Amino acid sequence: MTTKGRLSQAVGKQFEDKCNTMHEEYMLRKTGFFWKNETGSRMIWTPQGMKSQPLPSLPDFSGILLTGRSITFDAKSTANKTKWKLPKKNMHQFQHMQQISEYEALTFFLLESRVLRVCYIIRVFYLDEHHQSPWPAVTFATAEKDPNVVPFIIPDDGKIDWLNVLAFAGKLPGHSSLGW
Repeated sequence: MTTKGRLSQAVGKQFEDKCNTMHEEYMLRKTGFFWKNETGSRMIWTPQGMKSQPLPSLPDFSGILLTGRSITFDAKSTANKTKWKLPKKNMHQFQHMQQISEYEALTFFLLESRVLRVCYIIRVFYLDEHHQSPWPAVTFATAEKDPNVVPFIIPDDGKIDWLNVLAFAGKLPGHSSLGW
């Protein structure tokens, strides 16, 4: 792995740690229970014998609100100053979230823009077999105009209180007129 790849992994891990800290607060407040989805592997038989094969990774986090609504999201971090688009190598995460959103789960990418010190909640949803939700992407300059993106400034304390942001924006259950 390159130095750039290791640095990217380390930055992503820091962002996931911030999310985990917030999830502990959500549990203490009894607003929701969230956990980190671990990646795994399976044993396969090859001509050379048994070998471990990594499984495709799930989105980073899953959980449930006190109201019973299921939530799944993937945490991403970028240093890009203008835009972000989900890399094709993460297609399986996008497809997984589309599938579970068909069953009323709230699914999204939580994107940290380190340079702008802003987070973006980018909704992933399932329309039907003929109409798929758009491939997750955001242009930072116009994000506030997109009904499927909720931007918020990262406070000085670094807390990523995405649940409070969604509630304030009216995007949680009970706000069906907004489509989330």
